[in-house]
Amino acid sequence: MECGYYKGTKLLEYAIKVVERIFEYRIQQQTDIGDMQFAFMKGKGTTDAIFIVRLVRNLELKERSSILAL
Repeated sequence: MECGYYKGTKLLEYAIKVVERIFEYRIQQQTDIGDMQFAFMKGKGTTDAIFIVRLVRNLELKERSSILAL
């Protein structure tokens, strides 16, 4: 294997990822993110938020229809 074929940029990519994770960890320690944040959160996507809104909306509709039935 010749040194001319070596790609040093690959090592730089890994180093940048490590630095990014360190920065992310430190920023998360200093910020307060509420429970209503869904996008860009681990384990909480925008589809989860849509599902919750639909659930609440269906419950409201059932409650209204039971009130009107009285």
